[in-house]
Amino acid sequence: DDFTPQNSNVTLTLEDPDFEGGSLVLSVLAGTEPPIDSLLHFVDGMLMGEVPSQSEYGTLEVPLGPGPHQITFQYKFNPFNLDASQVEQMNSMGSVFIDDVFVVPTLSEVVPTLSPA
Repeated sequence: DDFTPQNSNVTLTLEDPDFEGGSLVLSVLAGTEPPIDSLLHFVDGMLMGEVPSQSEYGTLEVPLGPGPHQITFQYKFNPFNLDASQVEQMNSMGSVFIDDVFVVPTLSEVVPTLSPA
């Protein structure tokens, strides 16, 4: 088995300069176990958090402000270069699944109008 530290990234780019903001919503199953592996997410290069380990799909919502964005998910395997005996003791599934990805725009405020009687 190869326990060399490795990273794997997937990036979604929203290029619309007129994007008014909203959320990236997705289903994710992160079969990870720190310190052997983890799934991090970034917005525009800034670390937003680590997706917690889970054994079933869950929903993740990433808030996005107005304008274009790059959202990156990074799976890290053995980032601390642990030796084989330490890695083999962990109970990590060692994989991550992302599905049902969509963007939910912020709803514009609707201002009621009154018509003359």
